[in-house]
Amino acid sequence: MNFHDIMSRVRGILSEKRISQASFARMLGVSPQTLSGWLMGRNRPGVEELGRMCEALEVSPSFLMTGHEDAPAHQSLVGDGWVLIPRLDVYGSCGSNGHENADHASVIGLIKVSDQWISKNCGSVTKSALRVYGVDGDSMSPTLEDGDSVIIDTSVTSVRTDSVFVFFWDGSTFIKRIQRIGRTLKIISDNPLYEAWSLDPSEETGFRVVGRVVTKCLVRKT
Repeated sequence: MNFHDIMSRVRGILSEKRISQASFARMLGVSPQTLSGWLMGRNRPGVEELGRMCEALEVSPSFLMTGHEDAPAHQSLVGDGWVLIPRLDVYGSCGSNGHENADHASVIGLIKVSDQWISKNCGSVTKSALRVYGVDGDSMSPTLEDGDSVIIDTSVTSVRTDSVFVFFWDGSTFIKRIQRIGRTLKIISDNPLYEAWSLDPSEETGFRVVGRVVTKCLVRKT
């Protein structure tokens, strides 16, 4: 983890958002001297402090760590026995029409869970690649209900097994079950009122897997 580059990005965001260091220190709950030490490289913030920076600046851990939103290895912040998972202001559609592509969504909070919770509820996942999406629509009911939130593993970027995925297609974001049948992808709604549809290889140009849904979490949209 290159703290010099991280703090350089923090300084850039503070300048862009016109947030003073004194105000930022209050947002983080630290003294101006502590913040100055981090920004000048005299000391290093811990994982929880980096999480509070993400929340205060409304950026993803990925952006803070790498300067890019889509680096799967830095979606979450991994501590000693726990993980801070970013919750984004973005929804995947479980209806017929997708939500707008939201690659640059803001972080509206971080959810802290233990390693034991992840093992019990998520199974085998890449802990550093987790993020939280909202669910909109009823086509995945009863598996997922309108207003639910899901944790996705962004290290999974291809469809190899029957599972529920967040994916982009034709400029929109969806949450659906996907099966690969030969070279064709079958897009399935768990709600029997919605028909399945297929994507053949010629239609996959605009298709991209964001991540595999690993569990629901107790966060509801307001």
